[in-house]
Amino acid sequence: MTIEKMVPMITGDFDVEPVHINEESALYVAQREKVWHFVRHTEQNGRLIIDQFHFPRYEVAKEIQGLGAGLEGNCSEAIDALSRKRCGESILQGDELPVEVNRRMRRDVEHLASGQSRIQFENGEFTVPEVVTHAGHAVQHACRELIEAIQFELEVHGELDPRSFGVYSAFCTYRDFIHGKGSPLARAEGLVDGQLEYAPEEINQQYVDLAEQIQEACLGKIFWGRDVEVNRDEFVANVHATLNQFSELQQTQFVLASGMQNDGLFLPLGLASRVLPYEGYVHFQTLSFQPDSQEEQDLRTDASFIELLASFDA
Repeated sequence: MTIEKMVPMITGDFDVEPVHINEESALYVAQREKVWHFVRHTEQNGRLIIDQFHFPRYEVAKEIQGLGAGLEGNCSEAIDALSRKRCGESILQGDELPVEVNRRMRRDVEHLASGQSRIQFENGEFTVPEVVTHAGHAVQHACRELIEAIQFELEVHGELDPRSFGVYSAFCTYRDFIHGKGSPLARAEGLVDGQLEYAPEEINQQYVDLAEQIQEACLGKIFWGRDVEVNRDEFVANVHATLNQFSELQQTQFVLASGMQNDGLFLPLGLASRVLPYEGYVHFQTLSFQPDSQEEQDLRTDASFIELLASFDA
């Protein structure tokens, strides 16, 4: 089936509009509530290959603002820059975005600028005024971009709800459960015991290989793998020590990926440590879902915000 013949199916199934179509690939885009969603499909030996890219709207607006292209011209350069950061390649291939997409992206830059003007600075930290976390803590941090992202969500949506996952919700996890507390031993024990319920011999070899690579990089040795004798107490001790070496935002990434996305121990450990690239993380995370399913879209959207936390942790 040719690329062109697949266009009606892709646009219908994913609810997207075309950006470019040629003999080798096609790219599509849609604005979602929280992200810009790009879908690319290619054909290799008669097989349809679908790739997806979810960029938080704040991230896109910030990139456009930084490039100085927010209120004039085409915003394609910002998407190319973000896609190169995320997956090492330009997804637009020199094409320009549709006019309406550009208009909406520029509107988000206006939201960003409006939010930036409202942020306050006191005692060495930036603050979203008159906003608190779910537990009642002030929304303040030394990283201006983190606070900007929260203020941006307030500008766009008109309210902040910790139950609706995004930067504010992630910040609530950080401030209410991570900040100043460290990672408890019980967390490491629960994760290790949960992992030990699975025999490596019964798990997909590709996942086992990845888990072993992550363990070697993060824990210094392999505790769970094929033909490995398990020392549970040492395993727990190493995981506990590693999590407490993470920054608080890395710990937040880990907790969100492990808990909210039900990814257990190794994938969150690889993501938070930067050992496992974001694209590798979402690949394993979504293997069991149809690409156009709501489950996959929700997972990819949430994962894009978990990944965004890394940019606030420079």
